Amino acid sequence: NEVFIVVYARINRYLIEYKNVVYDGTNCRLYHRKKAIQMCKPYLKSLIGICMSTSLDECIDRNFKRDRNVPEDVIKTMYKSLHANPPKAYDGFEQILIF
Repeated sequence: NEVFIVVYARINRYLIEYKNVVYDGTNCRLYHRKKAIQMCKPYLKSLIGICMSTSLDECIDRNFKRDRNVPEDVIKTMYKSLHANPPKAYDGFEQILIF
C-alpha cells in the first residue's frame, strides 16, 4: 500500500503540472486499475490501456533472467488475477491495445 500511495501522489503531481504520464503497472487487481483510472480521468482527453499478452511460461522465464526475481507463486497469482479480470473498455479506457 505504501508504494501505491507514492505512485498516486506522483501521478497526481505530474498531471496537475500538465506533464505526460506513463503509468507502467500490472494492475492485475481491478481495484488498483480503477483507482488509477479515476484519478487520471479529470486530466485526460483520452486514456489508452496497453495489455501485453505474454504467456505464463514466458513471464516466469523472463523473471528468472532478471537481477531481482519475483517469487514464482506471486507471478502465478498475478497472472491468474489479470486473466480473471482483464482490462475492459468499461473500466474507463477509450482504447485497449493488446500486444
